Amino acid sequence: MQPDYEGDELVRAIEIGKQWINRAQGQFSAFVFAKETCLGNVQLRDQILDELVKQRTIARDEKRNGWYHRIDTNLEPMDWINAQAQTYPIWLPLDLHEKSYVSPGNIIILAGESNAGKTAFVMNMIYRNLQMQGGAHKCIKLFNSEMHPAEMRGRLLSIDGRAKTWTGLEPYSRSRDFHLVIDANGFNVIDFMENLDDFWLIGKKIEAIHNELQDGIAVICLQKKKGEDLARGGDFTLEKARLALSLFYDGHANYIRITKCKFPVSYPNPQGQEIDFKIQTGATLVPIEGCGWAFVTKEQRAARTRSRCSEARLRQMSNRNTGYGG
Repeated sequence: MQPDYEGDELVRAIEIGKQWINRAQGQFSAFVFAKETCLGNVQLRDQILDELVKQRTIARDEKRNGWYHRIDTNLEPMDWINAQAQTYPIWLPLDLHEKSYVSPGNIIILAGESNAGKTAFVMNMIYRNLQMQGGAHKCIKLFNSEMHPAEMRGRLLSIDGRAKTWTGLEPYSRSRDFHLVIDANGFNVIDFMENLDDFWLIGKKIEAIHNELQDGIAVICLQKKKGEDLARGGDFTLEKARLALSLFYDGHANYIRITKCKFPVSYPNPQGQEIDFKIQTGATLVPIEGCGWAFVTKEQRAARTRSRCSEARLRQMSNRNTGYGG
């Protein structure tokens, strides 16, 4: 075995390695490190990497041999003494803004099964938050991965047929890398975030958006299986959320459940409460009489569904009889 490198040659090589690492993004392999620094000698490369690990400049990857990442030791002081409590000016359907505080930099997760009303929820929210409708926002960015422009036009005009009332809405067709295009200080809506394979990566994508936000917020729509509380990605989808909602459709009515409420307006915390609603004019969410915000057991939910099924059958029979009698 050859002796280790030492002296000025090692010092210069370590400095070259540090300069490259300061520009590196994410993880890197020993092979890429050697190639881009021109430190092709394997023994010298490994000696430099070992030394940089000892100096806590880099750390070894726990799962992949020969991979590393830069250690960031910069600390940003928090001036908590002079910090002022802030709430983000937002209106949410079904009076949710009276249930939970939303602050600058927050993420709201809206998980919904098919036909549960995700798009209706966000369209209603956007409409009421635009300044043209008395809201607080001149601009709201909507990143859409589903609708054709003609379909979006139909949805918007079904809510309000006057195109000028949508002034301030900026829709974009987008299905990935949302953290690269969001307005860090603005109102962002993502309808919806797709991830067909590695569902655990959804948490990473949400974290990337959270890291970009400053004084703005992001409302992120996710798909979920029928009957499930959480979106595909499970608990990973809730890690950065301050408010998380789950939308359901039982075949006859919609309901929404608060699955996470980090900062409730009042106590007891409404996390776990739900409300039944119907959708009018394409996007207006209207509570069903007698089914306001409350903690609902599985048995109570099942009873509501059975009751609505019975009512639907009776209406169907009545319509048939009326038709026959006519």
